[in-house]
Amino acid sequence: MSQQQSPRAIKSTTLTLIITFLFATIYNQKIWEIYTSEHPFSGIPWALEALSFFVFLFFLLFSLFNLVSFKWIQRPVLALVFILSSAAMYFSNALNVYFDYTMIQNLFETDYREANELLIQPLVLSIVLLGLIPCIFIFKIQVSYKPWLKQMLQNTALSIISLGAALASAGPYYANHSSFIRNHNIALSESLLPTSYAISTASYLKKQLVGKNKVRRPIDAHPRQSPKWHQYDKPLALVFILGETARASSFSLQSHSESEFMGGIEKLFYYSNFSSCGTSTVVSVPCMFSTYSKDDFSRSMRLEYENVIDIALRSGFNTHWLDNHNGCKGVCKGIGINYVSKQESSAFFNDDQFFDEALVEGLADRITRTGGNQVRVLHQLGSHGPAYYKRVPEEFLVSEPSCRSSDLSQCETEAIKNTYNDTVRYTEYLIAKAIKELESISQTHDTVLIYVSDHGESTGENGLYLHGIPMFLAPQEQTHVPALLWLSDSYIASRSIDTGCLKKHLNDEYSHDNISHTLISLLDIESSAYQSELDILRPCKG
Repeated sequence: MSQQQSPRAIKSTTLTLIITFLFATIYNQKIWEIYTSEHPFSGIPWALEALSFFVFLFFLLFSLFNLVSFKWIQRPVLALVFILSSAAMYFSNALNVYFDYTMIQNLFETDYREANELLIQPLVLSIVLLGLIPCIFIFKIQVSYKPWLKQMLQNTALSIISLGAALASAGPYYANHSSFIRNHNIALSESLLPTSYAISTASYLKKQLVGKNKVRRPIDAHPRQSPKWHQYDKPLALVFILGETARASSFSLQSHSESEFMGGIEKLFYYSNFSSCGTSTVVSVPCMFSTYSKDDFSRSMRLEYENVIDIALRSGFNTHWLDNHNGCKGVCKGIGINYVSKQESSAFFNDDQFFDEALVEGLADRITRTGGNQVRVLHQLGSHGPAYYKRVPEEFLVSEPSCRSSDLSQCETEAIKNTYNDTVRYTEYLIAKAIKELESISQTHDTVLIYVSDHGESTGENGLYLHGIPMFLAPQEQTHVPALLWLSDSYIASRSIDTGCLKKHLNDEYSHDNISHTLISLLDIESSAYQSELDILRPCKG
């Protein structure tokens, strides 16, 4: 007997109703968390309004799931939705993740190391209980379907009716519901499962396909070294340490004038009021190296336009990118990328990753062997979570209690903060070591070091962890980042830098918007892309 004729078979509509109920109640806990935070329990009137919202949500989801209610289509699609939603639900509930375009971009552009660290027991359990088990149920039961044409007519009619029912159910509380949805539009749309990740994924894939074969346009086709270069006796070596996931509040120079590792280093300028372009690497890195401001920069620009690295290269600088993380996010397309490798850095290899010290070990020798004017970007693994304890050698894990797990739910907040702060401490050690490397070649080179983090990190504040929160919701922990500048004595003298003037501006408001234009200034490049008002050195350069 065929599946459609079996007395035990359920109708496709019945299956859709069951799935819709599960998503309206269990899988969209985040929606209800947002709702109850705005509507605290207040008796029967609250219950009636909440019921109205539930019915509204139920019929909206039913109209969506009903669209795939066809033989050979419904069950495979639902299985995929359950697997993806079970994982999404964990990240949404446990880490307050919102599935916007940037988060999907993060997921697609992460590396196996980061992905592996996220495969912790609670996530696996969520996928098994809320993903695999429902899949087994879906494929075990027998479902009856109408012929294709009749099924299509039925599905279309039911979807139209369900949309009407959704509007009707919201009617008595229309003002309240519309106000709630309008006030929380982005949070709701980026949390609703399965539409949030489905729409964002489609948007990401579309932009990748559109931009795949684009030839990037130069922002300045004819930049050149300033005529002042004829006055300089030494070649310039500028090192840019691109920090990862360091927040300003954990940086020692943010609250103290002295640093354990950087104390005693002269001509070091720390900027205490520095903010990031975004809350993730895929947004912040292209944005900070772009000559456009955060307000003007869009995600597509990293595929469409060149950046300050290209300006440096075209101006005659030997330009290099050494990476210990997950790539340059398109910034180094014009120069290529080198990754820290076992062949050169085996002493720093540990647990399938490299400690960041590999980036600066032998830095002076690399600069000397290369010769000429050069720019070197060193991209850290830094303080990237959740496995903070893996980011530093054992001797740097000094704070107790500490968190020795990738599953942050297994650690107290104090332990998470302690271990995270130890990673930032290690970054300070790294910066100090890089400066010493540059000081060692001061007789032959003018040297400059810049450090700035791409974004910050939440370690339990307001229930938030990690990073990637949309900017409109992002807390200060994720956007206030450490930034510093070190200049060699010979660079200061040859460029007539007023260090007293620099010190007066250390507490001014700066951001990633200032990076590219300050770089152009530090490199003495004449470029049409340069905006003097965004150059940190401009008021203090003779």
